[in-house]
Amino acid sequence: MPVIATAPPGAVRHRPRARPRRALGACRVVGSSLVVTLLVVSGAWASWGTVQYSLYAKEVTRGTMTVDRCGPRSCTGPFVPRSPLGEAHPSVELEQRAGRVEGDRVAVALRPETAQVVRTGLAGFLYGWLPLAGALLLASVIVAGGLRLPRPGLAVAATGVALITATFLTAAT
Repeated sequence: MPVIATAPPGAVRHRPRARPRRALGACRVVGSSLVVTLLVVSGAWASWGTVQYSLYAKEVTRGTMTVDRCGPRSCTGPFVPRSPLGEAHPSVELEQRAGRVEGDRVAVALRPETAQVVRTGLAGFLYGWLPLAGALLLASVIVAGGLRLPRPGLAVAATGVALITATFLTAAT
């Protein structure tokens, strides 16, 4: 009869260590956190290029643009400044196409040293943050799946959807 080695009573059997599994989990969390951070920061950075002109009144010339014609991506028309110190432009370009028809008067701010304008007010503010809203939607998938945090992921997605919805509800105003 073969002899089977058994551990004495009370001895603890050693299991293989789970360090590789823990290391992979830590790498997943760190990597996912970096991707989420990169997405949100890049979305905010892309948004700030437009939002800063619709927020700050001292650095830009504000006025009104009357829409003459609209193309697939932008509308053009004359710009009349609000203050007498501003310079009128016979033709400026507004990148937003949604909700505009010929003859509309839109409150805008002129980008310095260009013939491009951005919308002001709540509609312009929300429209400027659209890149951030898209980044939040992308980040929500990583938060819910990569970080395994479904409720915070849902909250991030809801924030992005709310921002997009508010933007399109105010686009026609």
